Amino acid sequence: MAVEATIPDSELRPATPGAGCELSGGDRAWRRMQRDNAQKAYILENIHSPVVTFCPQGRVRWVNRGFERLLGFRYQELLGKTYVDLVAEAGENALSLRRMRRAVLRGQPAFDLEFMLHHAAGRRVWLAVDVHPLFDDGKLTRFAVTGFDITERKRNDMLKTDFVSLVGHELRTPLTVVSGALEAMGAGMAGALDPTMLELVEMGQRNCTRLRRLIENLLDVNRIETGVVAYQLQHLSVREAVVQVVRTLSIEADQAGLAIQVAGVGAAEEVLADPARFEQVLTQLLSNAMKFSGPGKVIEVRASPASAGKVRISVIDQGPGINPDFAPRVFEKFARDPQVLASGIEGFGLGLSIARALVASMNGRIGYQTNKGQGCEFWFELPMIGTANVQASLPGEEL
Repeated sequence: MAVEATIPDSELRPATPGAGCELSGGDRAWRRMQRDNAQKAYILENIHSPVVTFCPQGRVRWVNRGFERLLGFRYQELLGKTYVDLVAEAGENALSLRRMRRAVLRGQPAFDLEFMLHHAAGRRVWLAVDVHPLFDDGKLTRFAVTGFDITERKRNDMLKTDFVSLVGHELRTPLTVVSGALEAMGAGMAGALDPTMLELVEMGQRNCTRLRRLIENLLDVNRIETGVVAYQLQHLSVREAVVQVVRTLSIEADQAGLAIQVAGVGAAEEVLADPARFEQVLTQLLSNAMKFSGPGKVIEVRASPASAGKVRISVIDQGPGINPDFAPRVFEKFARDPQVLASGIEGFGLGLSIARALVASMNGRIGYQTNKGQGCEFWFELPMIGTANVQASLPGEEL
């Protein structure tokens, strides 16, 4: 099925000129175009990167040798299969399959999809792909799927995930013991403490709390990435949920000399969300705002209808804003602005990454608006009850 790199002249034109005849300019251009197309076809056929085309109904029309090598199947064995036939397990591919179906139904491109596929030898291989619709005279004729093998990367990610899970769980028990001992000492159960000793105990308690928060965040990231987080989407009153979170954080805000105000949150606004995950997202955003707001500042929480049948919940602070150089990395795991690090503000760079993943899994999206030196507004949007958007949203498609 490979196309030869060199095509004889007799195959490039319906007829070749006789002896003494010269090729016209048009003939030479036609021959160059034919040779150019043949070379491109040869390259596409033999490159290592897998390429496959599907008809609009989702069945395989053609694969290159890179795709054959990736899966260990022969060309004829792959023809006619659907893209659903090629994936290994529906659960592992659920999100990418939904996005793929959406692209196929709408004739639109899709990017950065990851699929776990069957190999002829029985093992699993991971492929990262982009989907490109192809048209002929305005009619959708097929989809071209280009990708690259990420099996090794996935294997390494799994090893890191298992390591984080193991370390996180193993640290919990000794940390609980140390924290309990410090709490008992602070309460005077081991005898009265002089001011210097009491200060050391309190310092130890603060760092235990910080370490416990890091462990919980690491385990949250681990659970999200492995898909074991359970979501129970239900009708949720935005006002009740917001007030509950603000009430929980009020003591911490008072200790920091801050005020949290709830404004513009209507009693009638409801979203489809998991109550525990909603609380976790809003807590992350408020904790982030408190971290960057000085004493005497006011943090505001708002909610208002947004486009596409969603409700937007905003957390507005009066902090320094986000450094433009750091803006592209705001939602990355472990990302920290060097200027923030230099200022001594504590943090692990996980809170916003966790919030982003949770919002996406509830069919929402998250973002921010900022002007350096003039504060920042972090917001997230969730489907409003009673709109078509609740039914039409696909998890994780908008971030």
